Amino acid sequence: MKELLGAAWEVRFEEGVSPFLAPSAEDAWEIWIADYGPTKTLAANLPPDRRERFKADMIAFHKRFATELGVLKPCGYQLAIGVRR
Repeated sequence: MKELLGAAWEVRFEEGVSPFLAPSAEDAWEIWIADYGPTKTLAANLPPDRRERFKADMIAFHKRFATELGVLKPCGYQLAIGVRR
């Protein structure tokens, strides 16, 4: 990134974790297909049998993050911060 912006910018990166929370793995599925565009579009365009497999896989994935309070999945991110000099 520094090569693209040149000496006019000071660029640094920070990493963090943002929790994904849902009452249950089934609720996590509903959240993903209602609120996250790529997942919503994928689910809407799959044939019914593949959509059901996708749903089952997503629910099984989120069950791995089940706690007494619901699903708690950590989601890592990287933030690029640029300040013009």
